[in-house]
Amino acid sequence: MPLPAEKAREALVATLASVDLSRLSVDADAGAATAWYDVGPRGVSKRVLVRTQRARIRDEVTIVPIRWEPTGLGSYLFPTLDAHLVVVRVNDVTSVVSIIGYYDAPLGRIGQAIDHAALNAVAQRSVELFVREMARRMESQAQASAAPA
Repeated sequence: MPLPAEKAREALVATLASVDLSRLSVDADAGAATAWYDVGPRGVSKRVLVRTQRARIRDEVTIVPIRWEPTGLGSYLFPTLDAHLVVVRVNDVTSVVSIIGYYDAPLGRIGQAIDHAALNAVAQRSVELFVREMARRMESQAQASAAPA
């Protein structure tokens, strides 16, 4: 994304701390947030509860632990994702936002076979869409905070 590491970090923290009462609740003291988010491609999406923890900053890397848990009817059929949302400096004007995580397919060996055959691609696409949306929101947040008051 076309943001220096410090601006990207500020945008990430501001994005996670933004208050959208329909989708997000924030514990500002703890630096954590909980949000409802629809993940997955259209037609296969699932509402998940996304929980974040306080951002950890080390040198030019920002790491936000996240967990998303499926909710509602049939939630046991979907995996829970444990991951880190990471922002890394590339150069003076560019950063990369990515996600590193894992999930265990539900339903034991049968679920693993189905995941391997087809659902892993859906899971990967869901994560890609989530990261793109976060990057879009971060860029919007950075532009809004840079705009004159």
